[in-house]
Amino acid sequence: MRAAAGKQEIEGSQAERRRLASWKEIADYAGVSVATVQRWEKSEHLPVHRHMHCKIGSVYGFTDEFDTWLLGRDAVLTSLDAE
Repeated sequence: MRAAAGKQEIEGSQAERRRLASWKEIADYAGVSVATVQRWEKSEHLPVHRHMHCKIGSVYGFTDEFDTWLLGRDAVLTSLDAE
């Protein structure tokens, strides 16, 4: 998983704001499945954006927002493990 790659690597990538234009790109970036990032959006407020179209919205997100979210998620999981 990308968040486990190390805090220094993630902090260094925050300067790069890349746009990820699909669930697949978002999942590949996070190192998990599409189903996992879709679940994270619903249950853990993964920061994704949508272009609203007539019937369905296309999803996109930014790498710096995901990096920040993943670091925060790791901190919460670590504190839960410590309890």
